[in-house]
Formats: sequence, structure tokens, C-alpha cells
Amino acid sequence: MCDVEAHTFTVDGFVLFQGSQGSIRAPWLSFAKSLPLYALAVAHFSFNWGYFTLMACLPQYFKYILHFDIKEVGFVCLRFVSCVFVLFVF
Repeated sequence: MCDVEAHTFTVDGFVLFQGSQGSIRAPWLSFAKSLPLYALAVAHFSFNWGYFTLMACLPQYFKYILHFDIKEVGFVCLRFVSCVFVLFVF
């Protein structure tokens, strides 16, 4: 449940961004100037870059550094391939 003060704050916040026809406008300029938004975008990009680089290079690491034959230890690699599949599907 929402108390009266929180409800009033929410309603007043929506009224603040109403346009001339009464429709609610998004504060796009405030979003564009928001430093946390840029930090979130950089963090998201960095995570995805690292994750996909790791997933792409992991079979080579197993083969050349650890000297595993991918065909013999395929069940280990299956875990990482399934992670990539789940990430793309969901």
C-alpha cells in the first residue's frame, strides 16, 4: 500500500512533466545530461565486451594453454556455450 505522502509526491511529479495538452512528457534533456546514465552504459558495454571475448577465446585457451582436447572435455565447454545461448535467448 502507498501512503498519502508518497502518492502526492508521485502525482505532483507527473504533473510537473505534463505538456500543454496534458500528456506526460519524458525529461529527455535531463536523461541526456545524466552522468549515471553514461556510467551505466559504459559498465554495460564493458561487461558485454569482456563476457563475449571470454566466451570466444575460451576454447583456444583450453586447447593451447591448458592442452585440453576439446573433443575429450566437451562437457566442460558445454557449460560456457550454454551460458552464451541463454544470454542471447533471454
